[in-house]
Amino acid sequence: MSKSMKCSQDSLFKISDLSNIVASNIKVKEFFESRDTIDKSLPIIKQFYGIRKLKTIYEFASGHTFSGLYALARNHCNNVITSDLHFPKSTMAIQSKYSKLMARLETREEDIYQNEYHIPIYSAVLGIHPCGNLSYRVCDIAIENESPIILVPCCISKGHPSYLDTFELNKYLKHELKLANYLSTAGYNITIKKITEKATPRNTIIIGTPQI
Repeated sequence: MSKSMKCSQDSLFKISDLSNIVASNIKVKEFFESRDTIDKSLPIIKQFYGIRKLKTIYEFASGHTFSGLYALARNHCNNVITSDLHFPKSTMAIQSKYSKLMARLETREEDIYQNEYHIPIYSAVLGIHPCGNLSYRVCDIAIENESPIILVPCCISKGHPSYLDTFELNKYLKHELKLANYLSTAGYNITIKKITEKATPRNTIIIGTPQI
């Protein structure tokens, strides 16, 4: 397949995804959040492992599960396990648009503070806009398993004091820096990417890979 043909197919694929989002009553901005996060982070994770496809993506605070479906549809991984306390009504609607992928997607309604996770090699942890302290819990799951992590911070958490608290910075930037520093202190190399700014002001993608 020529490069131009592949680019054309990719474009059509993304248009189809956007149509599915709209039909499932999910905000359009969430298409861009998922698309940019997956497309910009997973190549880095796969390069870290030296593989072409991840084994499993563990997505926490996953909401409607579109990010996992998008990763599966683009053949970034073999399986996705999505976890949330409760899934919104839009979950069933969006999943019906990707029925051929559902055998590779597992949804778990659970409290991630009450569970331990054993994440195998060649897998990754994903959290897109986990609220407050959930971001730190997602980090801890990755750290405990020495797994790569993709994190898009959202609501500012309480607690987790840091020397960064004394800096006169925008509160959201400070929150993002604290999370990146939390991972760095745990032995992670950090890469920062950005979601299309027009989609969301909370557009920082923190990609952490364990130091070898």
